[in-house]
Amino acid sequence: MIPMRERRRTEAKTDLRACPTNDKRRRKGAGQRIGKGCAALITVLLTAVLFIRPMQGRASEGGQSRFDREEEYLLRVRTVLEERGYQDCGLMLNYIREEDGKRSYTLTIHHGRITGLPDEQKGELLDILAEIPFGVEESSVRGKLLDF
Repeated sequence: MIPMRERRRTEAKTDLRACPTNDKRRRKGAGQRIGKGCAALITVLLTAVLFIRPMQGRASEGGQSRFDREEEYLLRVRTVLEERGYQDCGLMLNYIREEDGKRSYTLTIHHGRITGLPDEQKGELLDILAEIPFGVEESSVRGKLLDF
């Protein structure tokens, strides 16, 4: 036998579910959840648009961003090094922003065979790489070979 307390609880639950006013409450709650979900989605989309939009506007004259020009420069350097027989070189391009807004770049190259070269040949290689145009007039690039 089911104790009286247990019976009352189950009867009360079944009675509430069958009540027509309870269905209205349940439907109203679902509508509020959908509304809150839509509001959250709109907020996220609006925030994304506000952050992405300024990033797209940073492309300078010529339609290329600074990042794209840096990637192009590294690709040209890598091509020149591969033509000279130095495949799989590690390249790092770091910059320092001066007070006047100009950037001073440092190109660091690391490759085992370049490290073993005499200083004279290292200097010739850096001179060849210095002739590669960077694409930004107000910036300077300095080459550096990383020794192991």
